[in-house]
Amino acid sequence: MVDISQHTRQLTVLKVADVENDAGAGVSGLMLQSGAALARGGHDVWYLFQRDILAGHVPAGVRRLVVPWAIAIRVWGLARRRWIDVVEIHEPRAAAYCLLRTLLRARGLPPCVIQSHGLEERFWRAQLDRARSSGARISPKSRAAVPVTLLSQARYALAHASAVIVLNTDDAAFLLARGRDPETVVVAPPGVDAEFLAARRNGARGPMRAAFIGSWIDRKGVPELVSAWTDTIEAFPDARLSVLGAGAPEAAVLDHFPAAVRASVAVVPRFERSALTGLLEDHDVFVLPSWFEGVPLSTLEAAAAGMACLVSDASGHREVFGEDPEHRGGVLVPAGDAGSLAAALRRLASDSALRAALGARARETARGFTWERTAQRSLKAYREACACTGSAILHRPRLGWRRRHVIALLGLRPPAAEHSEAEAQLLVKYGSGARCAVEIGVSEGGSAYELAQVAAPDSTLYLVDPYFPAGSASASRGSSRDACCAASGATA
Repeated sequence: MVDISQHTRQLTVLKVADVENDAGAGVSGLMLQSGAALARGGHDVWYLFQRDILAGHVPAGVRRLVVPWAIAIRVWGLARRRWIDVVEIHEPRAAAYCLLRTLLRARGLPPCVIQSHGLEERFWRAQLDRARSSGARISPKSRAAVPVTLLSQARYALAHASAVIVLNTDDAAFLLARGRDPETVVVAPPGVDAEFLAARRNGARGPMRAAFIGSWIDRKGVPELVSAWTDTIEAFPDARLSVLGAGAPEAAVLDHFPAAVRASVAVVPRFERSALTGLLEDHDVFVLPSWFEGVPLSTLEAAAAGMACLVSDASGHREVFGEDPEHRGGVLVPAGDAGSLAAALRRLASDSALRAALGARARETARGFTWERTAQRSLKAYREACACTGSAILHRPRLGWRRRHVIALLGLRPPAAEHSEAEAQLLVKYGSGARCAVEIGVSEGGSAYELAQVAAPDSTLYLVDPYFPAGSASASRGSSRDACCAASGATA
């Protein structure tokens, strides 16, 4: 197990997403589980969910524009009352906070790390491709509104956040191709709960029993699944399919299947998360033909439960099963290809030994996906964000007439430091976790600001300037970030 507390200063992290607080859901589940792993490592983790951000019903189109500003204002207020090292915001809602941070030159606002569960721009492109290939219609309203109200915000946030956490390497490559610094892009797939690894296996005896876990929506490859299952039942009439957590009434799900096939399909519209391991015990194949995924928790949970995983070749599934999927317990088929999905289902239905072997390999693969690993990788992004000073400090600049300190005090430029960017990196490296630091020769407090970002939460900075009448100063890290920048001569 990874020790995420070893040799690192403990952080206070605020996680924010415009979703319900539901441990069984994808976005909030990852927030809570990775946050719990951080807390086990000694870090302080706070959360803002939908009801904490903006109470009451707000239409989706309006919410997309209003909630980002509600988040920015809420975080600003929290940061004025308590120390927050870093704020993690779900990608679609981070733009306003990043803009506010830019306008205020980051003063009083912790650095922003974006958590993406599948980049919005890549998802939109996948939607357009899906519409072209399937003949589905995207309304003119959506074609106009999504780029303007959603993608524009996502692009701004991704360009201005201090760091970005993504779930798979394809998303990371997309950001790097658009100029993002590799040091600020971190791939942190979700983990899987130990209860799934300990789940009982009833073996792959008898007819194939397949399970689909997730919302009964087009993105999950529902049309392909219906078509492929219909073909499979013709050859293997004893096979069974369970649709778990459809989020739709049983009748609505069954209506998608031909009448002759419906007897082979069982539907569980909703279930308590604690019941999932029991639901999976009697199944030996997991099927999820999604055409877009970050890294689905359902795939990891099914793999951990020892099920052979028949999934699409979407980015998130390639992240789990790699370049040799069957060696890792997966069978990957092209997204949107019902024929390939049906052929793979028939292959598994005809070979119980193959199902058992793939299930055992999938469980071993899932053992590598722990929440401690997710937290460790997230910490890399948080620490990179804390180390990034961005435009908050000017390093050894050539300012001309703007060199006068009064220009900085009036807010017409960020504070200037007398050290270089390289020296700033050394300050961050050797000052991280410090409990007491002394600076002699303060100028505008640039070094103090940078030390304050990485020092221990209860640290004290002594700022000594013999050329300033007051002689010396001290600033506790518990005070505001701005106090460290301005305290170049006040009496201790």
